[in-house]
Amino acid sequence: MIEEIIPKIKNKQIILFGEIHGTKEIPELLSGFFEEISKKEDFDVGLEIPDEFQGQIDSYMNSGDYSILKNILFFSKEECTDGRNSLEYASLIRSLYNLNKNIKIYCISPSSAENQEEMEEGIANKILEKANNKKIFAIMGNIHSSKREIYFLGQKIIPAGFLVFEKMKEKMITILLTAEEGKFFNNEIKEVISSKGDEFEENFDYVLRLKKVTPCSFL
Repeated sequence: MIEEIIPKIKNKQIILFGEIHGTKEIPELLSGFFEEISKKEDFDVGLEIPDEFQGQIDSYMNSGDYSILKNILFFSKEECTDGRNSLEYASLIRSLYNLNKNIKIYCISPSSAENQEEMEEGIANKILEKANNKKIFAIMGNIHSSKREIYFLGQKIIPAGFLVFEKMKEKMITILLTAEEGKFFNNEIKEVISSKGDEFEENFDYVLRLKKVTPCSFL
């Protein structure tokens, strides 16, 4: 499955992964992917973590002291309830540190955003700001990473992916990480609704579909 992604990102500067929050399998898949791609080139990673926690993430990446990571308020189940703060994502961060490749992790979710529009613009600006001479992989919810406008519950959303694509064009690629079946944790345990054949998948350059996912765990 990892091999499917690698040819798709050749000559791309920004790679957006749109995911189902709150699974065990997606962070584990990404850990394996980053280990493999680190053998070929340098890169940084953007995570959908509020930017108020950037200093603590930097402290962990500089020291490798896991207690710093565990004590970040974001990783409290009470602080975040949609699965972005799972044990599996903490393990993903830990695996990036262990690669010893001078990888930087950027918190790309703006803490001060007051509405959807500000959130999308803030995420897009963070990604574009950090896209320097290295590839940057940004992992976020599938709506944020869509490269087309979305109408959701009667609301028009201009996603971060759309805004980044407007600037980067062929230098960007969007990859949807989804599942055929299973369960995930987002405020509660929910059942996966397969998007196979859904028009939403057309908002991405490539779809990687896991067979089954299970709910994440927490620190």
